[in-house]
Formats: sequence, C-alpha cells, structure tokens
Amino acid sequence: SFYYALLFTRDSFTTVPLPLFLSFLAPFLLIWSLKQMGAASTIVVANRQIFLFIVALVLILWVLIAASFSPSVFGQSFPVERARFLARTLLILALMMTGIGTGMWLPEFKFDRKITVWTPFFLFILIAAMYPIRIAYGLVQTLTPEYARRAELWDLREDYILRHAAQGETDLIIPGFPGFYGVKELDDDPTHWINQCAAQYYGVNSIRTVPVEDEFLMEALSE
Repeated sequence: SFYYALLFTRDSFTTVPLPLFLSFLAPFLLIWSLKQMGAASTIVVANRQIFLFIVALVLILWVLIAASFSPSVFGQSFPVERARFLARTLLILALMMTGIGTGMWLPEFKFDRKITVWTPFFLFILIAAMYPIRIAYGLVQTLTPEYARRAELWDLREDYILRHAAQGETDLIIPGFPGFYGVKELDDDPTHWINQCAAQYYGVNSIRTVPVEDEFLMEALSE
C-alpha cells in the first residue's frame, strides 16, 4: 500500500497538476499577503520549524494515504476511484498546509500597499483562468480524431445518398451507424420522422438503414 500511495501521488500531479497547484497557491497567497500587510506579523516561526513541519507533513501524508489504501490493496490491487477519495482529500489538505507554511517561511518584502493587496489576487485569477483552457485543450486533443471520423462518415453517407438518388433509386437502403454523443442518426425504420425528413430533403420516397460492421463501413459507403 505504501508503493500504491507513491503511485497515486505521482499520478495525481501528472493528471491534475493545476488544481493541486491552486490548492497550494491559494493559502500561500493569503498568508503571504497578510504578512506583507503586517496582519500576520505576530506569527513568528523559525525557518527550521517550518521545514521540519513540511517534512513531517509529507511523511504523515504518505502513511495516511497508504492506510486508506490498505483495505483495497488487501482485497484486490490498486484502489478504484471511489476508494481514492480520502487520499485525494488528504493530498489537497496537505498542499494547503504546505502553502500556509511556505507563506509564513518567505521573508517580508517592502512593497507599495496597493501592489501587495492586488498582485496576489490577480495572480490567482490568472492561474485559475488557465484551468478551463487546459481542460478545453485536452478535450480538443481527445475528441478531434473522433469528430473528424464522424464528419467523414457523414460526408460519405451524403455522397452515397446523392449518388444512388441520381441513379434513379427512390427507396434507398443505406449503411447505418450508431448515434454520436446523443445525436440521433438515421433509423432502420423508414417511417421514423428523421428518415422522413431526410427522404424529403434528398427528394426520394424513403430512406432506411441496415447495420454494417465498423470495419466494412467505409467500404460500404463508398459503393
């Protein structure tokens, strides 16, 4: 379970680095800003104590995550997602406490009061705004090939319908494929309203689909 705890921590920083970084950054900026404004000047902690606190925190986190994984490791192997909830919570809590310790450890700098107040705020907003951009980029990288293939299938199907309609066919039987992210495709029932709309659009009497294996779909649409 100690090995799985290390794997979990590594994978967490790999898969969700920005949320974890924000978990550290938010309390750090808060404590550091208060320190610059003198609101936290009464908090005096030796650097050595803060360093020992962070080291102890890392070790305690490792032990607690390993302990939370123990039942799953004993029963199967690497914990499933629901069994990692406590570990994720502990990791976020540890990062927040590390941010507090780092904010207390950094020395006080003499800045203009307005800069001291607003700079951490704008820095936090800037970094927080990067998260949806990162998510959007990941979705584009993941979904673009899938959307590109579906667009190709739609184009091939339209060419198939137009080609056979131009040959004088009025009751078309075309290769079918399943819907895509909730989008209803043409049905095997020619009386389905989507099929009727498509038939009216392409100027034929009826359109219905027949199932085709994925490996033969491109070939069937090219006939």
